[in-house]
Amino acid sequence: MALQDPAGAGGLLQLLAGAMLGLFGGVGTTALWEGWVRPARDRRNLARLLVAEIRMNRREVEWMIARRGEEPDFLPVNLSLATAVFDARSQDVGALPEELLPEVAELYARFHNLNEVAATLPVLLERYEQAPDGSDRKTYLEAQLHGRGGALFGGLERCEGAIGSVLPRLVRLARFRSEPPPRD
Repeated sequence: MALQDPAGAGGLLQLLAGAMLGLFGGVGTTALWEGWVRPARDRRNLARLLVAEIRMNRREVEWMIARRGEEPDFLPVNLSLATAVFDARSQDVGALPEELLPEVAELYARFHNLNEVAATLPVLLERYEQAPDGSDRKTYLEAQLHGRGGALFGGLERCEGAIGSVLPRLVRLARFRSEPPPRD
C-alpha cells in the first residue's frame, strides 16, 4: 500500500519547513552577529577612542620633552595625561588582541604613574620656595625636585617610545585610513 499525501499536506510541510528555516536562520544570523560582527565592531570602536586619547597624550609628551630640551630646569607643574577613555572602558580593554593588550595596559600604567609623579611637584615646589635660602632644607628639597624631575622626564621619554610602538597597531585595528601627518 502506497502512502499518499492527503490534499494540502504538501503545503503544510512547506509552511513548516519555511518556519523552521526562518527560526534557525534567525538563530544563525544572531549567532554570527553576536559572535563575530558585534565584537569586531566593539573592538574597532574602542580602538578609535584609545587612538584619540593616546594621540592627545603624545602631543603633551612631545611638548614636555621639547620644552625640557629648550629649558633644562623646566618642571611641568600642570602635567596631566588623559586616561578617561581607558578608565571608563577598562572592562572592554580585554577584548583587544592578545598581542596588543599587554602593551596598551603598560602604556596606560605609564600614563597613571606619570600623573602621580607630576601631582607631587607643585607641593614640593611650594615647599622649596618657602624654605629659607641656604638652608639644609632648601638643599634637600632642591635635590628632591631634581630627582623627581629626572624621573618624570625619563618616564616621558619611555612613554614616547611606548606610544610609538602601540599607536600604529591601534590605528590599524581602528581601521583608520592612515596616520595623519604630525602638526607643526
